Amino acid sequence: MLDRTLVETLKYIQSRDGLTNEQMADKIKIHKVSWSRIKNYKKGIGEKTLRGIRQAFPELKEAIDSYLAGEVTPKRNIMQKLIHKFWG
Repeated sequence: MLDRTLVETLKYIQSRDGLTNEQMADKIKIHKVSWSRIKNYKKGIGEKTLRGIRQAFPELKEAIDSYLAGEVTPKRNIMQKLIHKFWG
C-alpha cells in the first residue's frame, strides 16, 4: 500500500513538474527502466530508491524519514501523510 500511494504521488510530481521518465529517473538516481517498472507497479520501492526520492523531493522528506526510521509501523500512517500533503 505504501508503494502505491508513493508511486501515485511521484507520478503527480512528475506531471506537475513536466518531467520525462528519463528526467524523473535521473532526479531520483535510478535507471529509467527501474522508474518505468516502479511507475507501472512491476517493481517495489526499496530503501535506496526511497533515499533518492527523499533527496530529490524535500517535500516528501518527513514521511519517508518516518518510514525509514521505523517510527510509523502501520503503513497507513505514512500513506496518510502523503495523502494529506498531496491529495488532501
